[in-house]
Amino acid sequence: VLQPDDAETWQALTQCYAAIISPPPVVRLANGRYSLNTANEHMRADLNAACRGLAEVMLQGQRWEMAEQMRNIAITRFGCSPSLFGSFSNPQ
Repeated sequence: VLQPDDAETWQALTQCYAAIISPPPVVRLANGRYSLNTANEHMRADLNAACRGLAEVMLQGQRWEMAEQMRNIAITRFGCSPSLFGSFSNPQ
């Protein structure tokens, strides 16, 4: 979702979350690449909501294939539960 090498954006994200929640941090840095720390329960909840919300927008726009791709990325890359999404089949 975010570029893994855009330090400024990741630093801003870290500062925003640090102002409202306590550790663990929401961002990890490994081998010069940033990523979301999904072990942080607040980040996990926000990530779930964002992925589900994006998929819903795609469905509302009748972008069935894009919604299915978003669902698959959320599950495989971000570890979101398939139960967040239900079925994304084209009703036609």
